Amino acid sequence: MRCGSAAALLAALVVLSSCGGGSGSGKPVSDRAAIDKLYTKLTSAGGTNDWPAWCSLSTKRFQDAAAFTAGVGTCPDGVSKLNKQLPITNLKRLTITGSHATASAQDSSFIDMKVKFAKQGGDWKLDGLTGFANGTPVPASTNTQTTTTPSVDPGKLHTAAGREIAGVVSDFYTGLENEDTGVLCRTITPSAKEKVIAIGSIQDAKTCGSAYKKIFNQLSFSYTQTPHVVRVTISGSKARATTMFGSHTTKAPLKKISGAWKVDTIG
Repeated sequence: MRCGSAAALLAALVVLSSCGGGSGSGKPVSDRAAIDKLYTKLTSAGGTNDWPAWCSLSTKRFQDAAAFTAGVGTCPDGVSKLNKQLPITNLKRLTITGSHATASAQDSSFIDMKVKFAKQGGDWKLDGLTGFANGTPVPASTNTQTTTTPSVDPGKLHTAAGREIAGVVSDFYTGLENEDTGVLCRTITPSAKEKVIAIGSIQDAKTCGSAYKKIFNQLSFSYTQTPHVVRVTISGSKARATTMFGSHTTKAPLKKISGAWKVDTIG
């Protein structure tokens, strides 16, 4: 269980970090301020184990993902079971694009994770967390042995290394989805970069970023939803992350280079 006093302290720090800049002029709250306020409410709910409140601040997609990932029937039961995987530190690198936003934070073990938000009906809500897989939760009255959702052994997913790998793979696929060449070139191995540049050099690209741009002009890596990591296996400095998107699965190879996990494929 999470230490209540530590969570309360971190929640207070988030509150303090979100203060300031309020002029009381009656101007509409900016998206950034609205997300900060939402995140403060989330961390406060987590600090008091108020999981119904946490879920009320989330989209239906995240509510289903929390229940599905935990193998339970409701979102409050899901986040209660997975509370150590919830973000508790201040948001960093918040990026807002229209009605969607992403940021980075850390859980109670200070493992990095991605936090996603979505604006629905004029309100910002939590929409996704690293390690929470999209899926339909099993109703409480349903025997889990008869569900059509396949059971996947998570392997090392819930270890510190597994969570780090899941974060890198999530960043990689989000980079493909958003055609973010900076993220892509930062998350792949040097050998994968060489392959990207070799392909892009046909159109005179000389760097990883420019080569990916040339590739995006010819191919589409778009997904109806970003794949979620459901299993991680690790063998020394090599790893493999199994992801699911819709009814499809794929496996991403990784290598540990200079202490950091990198995806060893171009897409």
